[in-house]
Amino acid sequence: MAVSLRLLSIGLVAASSLGLASCGAVPIRLGPSAPAPDSSVTEFCSDFTLAGGDASTVGPLELSLPKDQLHDKIRVKLEIMNGLEPPVVIAQVWANYEAYFTRAQLALADQVSGAALHDDDVIQTGLELYPQSRIVRNFYLTNCAAKP
Repeated sequence: MAVSLRLLSIGLVAASSLGLASCGAVPIRLGPSAPAPDSSVTEFCSDFTLAGGDASTVGPLELSLPKDQLHDKIRVKLEIMNGLEPPVVIAQVWANYEAYFTRAQLALADQVSGAALHDDDVIQTGLELYPQSRIVRNFYLTNCAAKP
């Protein structure tokens, strides 16, 4: 008797589950739902793009450029980055590059016009930061770049 009651209760639970699923009263979830877009990321992407930013803004410098050209490129990068609050996921790399660009700009002040940058600390810092630039590049391509 106990076995038949147990089978009966299992059968009722299964039948009621099928009945609810078939009538649409209970949504069926097959996997985790996609997270809603973060409005701060959307706002950042919009502001960054409007300022002229792209996947290469926070990234390496072409240090072999003559002083005036390199200074202009750094100035543009800093102007784009200035005043923007990056999302947490890229904030540290963003801050590292802002400091690097500022340091490179100061080092250029000591260079002769037309000469390339010859500051070993700036060159070494650029080499160390290069892998980090991929974090911002990938973030930009994933979240900010126009989708076809």
